[in-house]
Parts: sequence; structure tokens; C-alpha cells
Amino acid sequence: MTTSTKQQKSVQVSMLSGKHFYFWDKEEACEIRVKLGSFSGDEAVYLDSKEVSNKHSLGRISKHSFSHNNNQYEIEINVTNILLETVSCTLIKNEVHYETLQYSLWSHKKNLLKTTLAAFAIGSIAGYTVVAYFLDKA
Repeated sequence: MTTSTKQQKSVQVSMLSGKHFYFWDKEEACEIRVKLGSFSGDEAVYLDSKEVSNKHSLGRISKHSFSHNNNQYEIEINVTNILLETVSCTLIKNEVHYETLQYSLWSHKKNLLKTTLAAFAIGSIAGYTVVAYFLDKA
């Protein structure tokens, strides 16, 4: 994971807070943050910490549009591989490609280990609960 600093593109990921894609518009001196919920499908776009767009999407592709200082912005989110959590987030400014950030679970080994351990723990608890329930019924 990388940390966000102004004028540096980055992606931050947390199992609880989701994926955060940070864009810096040099001409307007503003930060654009795209937040994707880990499990909920909630998406939000922030311009200098102020929410400018939000939606709930469970699809593989979604778009957000907003304007600022006579500039039209569009964010395109594309989930290319659900299992590997491969996501690309593209910023388009005035109908011209500005920047694309990408995230993949495989590129962050620490997150891969956390996700695998969490899935194993949840599966183990659910499996034990189901088996214990049916053994009590028998």
C-alpha cells in the first residue's frame, strides 16, 4: 500500500474501508478521491474531501460525472477480474483521458494474506456452526 500525498498518484486499500483511488489535478490544484466499498458495492467520489457523486453498483463497470470550475470530470471504474480484485479507475477531464490507476490483489501480497486468512476464518466458523446445528438436531 502506498500513502497519499498531494501531487502523487496512489491507491490505498483496507478490508474495512475499501479501496481509495487518489488523483491530483495539477491545473485546478485539487484532489479527487474515489472510494469503493469492500463488500457493499457503494461508490463515492470526493473533490477536496467534499462528496460530489455517489451510487450503489454491483456491476463490473460504472461511471460518475461531475463538474468543477467549468471543467467536466468523469470517473470510470472497471472491475476486470472479480476473484483477483483487479480494478482500474480512470479520470477523464473535459472528455480527454487524464489518468488511470490500477489495483490488483496480487500486487499487494499483504492484503492477499489478510483476505485469505479472513476467508478461512469465516468459512471455518460458518462450517462449524452448520455442522454443530445439524448434529444437535440428530
